[in-house]
Order: sequence, then structure tokens, then C-alpha cells
Amino acid sequence: MKKIIVWFFVISLFLILVGCDDTPMDKEYKLNSAQMDKFQQTQPIPKIDFSNTRDAVIKRIERWSDPNKISYIYLVSYGRVMAFYTVKGSVESKRSYLSPVLRPLGTMNDSSIVDAPDVDGTYGDNADSIFFFNSDNVYVEWSGDFLWVDQPLQFATQPELMYVAPLK
Repeated sequence: MKKIIVWFFVISLFLILVGCDDTPMDKEYKLNSAQMDKFQQTQPIPKIDFSNTRDAVIKRIERWSDPNKISYIYLVSYGRVMAFYTVKGSVESKRSYLSPVLRPLGTMNDSSIVDAPDVDGTYGDNADSIFFFNSDNVYVEWSGDFLWVDQPLQFATQPELMYVAPLK
């Protein structure tokens, strides 16, 4: 008798699930899939022999992966060049890390994600800024706009340095 009741509930549940209408998201997904199938037939992805984008990324990696590469950076504020440095190596985001910034909480089956400690044991996020070492090995950090080039540029206006007096 118990088996009959269990089978009845299993079959009822199956019939309920099969009989459910699609949600609006399901309908949108099906429409999008049908549209993509149509596009793949009428406008297939072209076969290309060369990718300019991949080539540019490869050139960038090759150019900037040299630790002795000399480049130049113009730090900009309010549309004016505030400083100019010769850079040895590359300019990097302060949001570059040596370890993951997030980790799973608990077991692999747990979907919770938490902050992970950095290699120095601290937590948190860095400022949205860049840093580099100049040719004299001086650390420079900047949170404004910048122009980074591998050859010096000539500008129509001279760099302006601004000084703001500290608040009293």
C-alpha cells in the first residue's frame, strides 16, 4: 500500500511538472535560441585565417613583458599633464593580485563566496589606481588619468603642477 501511495505522488508530481507552462524567461530563452539558430543558417560566423585582435594582444604582451622595457607616462589631471616619468618595466593596476580575491566558504558543495586574504594576510580591495617604478626605481602610484607610451611625445602645452594647501 505504501508503495502505491509513493508511486501516486511521484506520478502526480511528474504530471504537474510536465504540465506547467513555460515561465516568461523560458519563453524568451526559446525565442532567442530560435533566432540564433536562424542567424547561424542565414549569417554563419565567417571562417577567418588571421585575427587582428589576437595579433594586437600578442604584440602588446610581447612588448610589455620585458622587465627592462623603458616607457614613458604622462599623469593627467583636469585635462592637463601634471607629471612625466620614464618607466622601467610596465604600468600596472593596483587591482592586480597574486592570489584570488574570492574563495568558496566551506565545502565544494557550498555556493557561498567570501573574500580571500591576500598573500600578506590582509583583506580588502585596492584603490582604482595604477603603479609603476620609474627608471630610478622609485615607486609611483596614481589614481587619475594617464597616457602611457613607449616613445616620448611632444605636447602643445607644458605640464602644469598644481598645489593645494592642506586644510587647517
